[in-house]
Amino acid sequence: MAGTTHEHQHQVDFAALCRAHGIPCTDQRRVVWDFFAQHAQGHTIPDAVTALAPQGIGRATIYRTVELFERLHLLTSVRDTGEKVRYVAVCPGHAHTLICRSCHQVVEFEDCDLALLEKLLSERTGFAIAGHHLEVYGTCPQCAAGRA
Repeated sequence: MAGTTHEHQHQVDFAALCRAHGIPCTDQRRVVWDFFAQHAQGHTIPDAVTALAPQGIGRATIYRTVELFERLHLLTSVRDTGEKVRYVAVCPGHAHTLICRSCHQVVEFEDCDLALLEKLLSERTGFAIAGHHLEVYGTCPQCAAGRA
């Protein structure tokens, strides 16, 4: 089965996204979402604090909003080569990330075919498997060719 991949940039109806998760759609949340959703490499929280301060969004609001979005699986955290935690917006639904270790480009892919592994793990451990998270790291074609 061929996998589905796509470059990371989200054009999402933010109000609908908030309604789907039962959270208020505030202007500050929209700004924080847009900041992360428009940057394929993701950003650290300090990046967001610096970039969003001129718009009047403070550090505490950013931390709380990132925590909320991560809990709702709207953002996922990835570690870059320097082990900094970067937050990347994810598409609603079942998707995983392929991350370039050089330029931090993120490409999402939807299929992972881990159903058999989940079943085996459940049988061996007794766990009732509820889901999984998969990140794959490597070097994108541009970095491999020395262009990034």
